[in-house]
Amino acid sequence: FTPQLHPETVRLQQHIDLEGAPQVRTSFDGLTLLLAEEGTPDQPTRLRWFRRDGSQWTVEAMETEPCGSYCAVRVAVDGNFALAMIRTTATLRAGVSPGRLLAFRRQGSAWQRVGDVSPPSADAGFELGVAMQLDHALVQVQRPPLRGGIPAPDTAVASYRLDAGQWQFESFLQIDQPGDLDDQSLGAAIVIDGNRALIGDPSAAASNGSVGAAYVFTRSNEGWVQ
Repeated sequence: FTPQLHPETVRLQQHIDLEGAPQVRTSFDGLTLLLAEEGTPDQPTRLRWFRRDGSQWTVEAMETEPCGSYCAVRVAVDGNFALAMIRTTATLRAGVSPGRLLAFRRQGSAWQRVGDVSPPSADAGFELGVAMQLDHALVQVQRPPLRGGIPAPDTAVASYRLDAGQWQFESFLQIDQPGDLDDQSLGAAIVIDGNRALIGDPSAAASNGSVGAAYVFTRSNEGWVQ
């Protein structure tokens, strides 16, 4: 729905039927609304793009992705590009890559799937957390448990850049944090606004008992810098 704010009221402008989806995720860039309905064993994950025409939203495209289980989804849309991260409980139980990142592009008046984005490492899989802005994107990934024999955080944030219509891995974001801070879910929440990004880690725990952290990054010609 589209709320219109007034001094004393919020008026419902339009209702969108969700058809019993257990969870719904959205991304909005002004004229386009991407709505993701998480899948169940009985119904696939459904992605729907809505285009604003005056005061009404109309369906522009729809894509379904079978799950065979319960799915968790994160989506991001900006201009003519969109990303959808899908993770199923079945892949988690099987011990394989816990997620896929699907890339879409608007072609004329329709949205088309243009392939899957590859993780930055053959041993890494996609987790939950994705954001994009124009020609760059930040994505949460699951790292291997060991890097060079040294235990690593469970998750990391990878930077991607759009190159000739394909998303290419750039680098991992480097977190400057106190030595006693233990991050296990870095990138669970990611927000990009222009050349700034906010990266959340709800499970970051310090020795003083505080829980949760957020890191601010700025993008330059050298990439993302905290």
